Amino acid sequence: MDYCTLGRSGLRVSRLNLGAMTFGAGTGIWQSIAGLDREQATRLVALAVERGVNLIDTADAYSQGQSEQRVGEPAPAPTTWASVARTSCARWRPA
Repeated sequence: MDYCTLGRSGLRVSRLNLGAMTFGAGTGIWQSIAGLDREQATRLVALAVERGVNLIDTADAYSQGQSEQRVGEPAPAPTTWASVARTSCARWRPA
């Protein structure tokens, strides 16, 4: 895996990251494009970390907040990954 420095932060992150938009499920559009349950999310996170990925992209808007929950549940030991990138902060209303 190749790594680079994230901006001026000093964090060394993998050039490839794991996008967690499909983790969890919600209503509306999220029923169509998301839906990975805890077990599936855990497996994907483990495979990514195993291959050197240390950056996970999530957002509170993904699956109406469930993506962040799924990413946090199977979190590997803190020494194995650098960060979780939160790419947006959006308000959403339950349907």
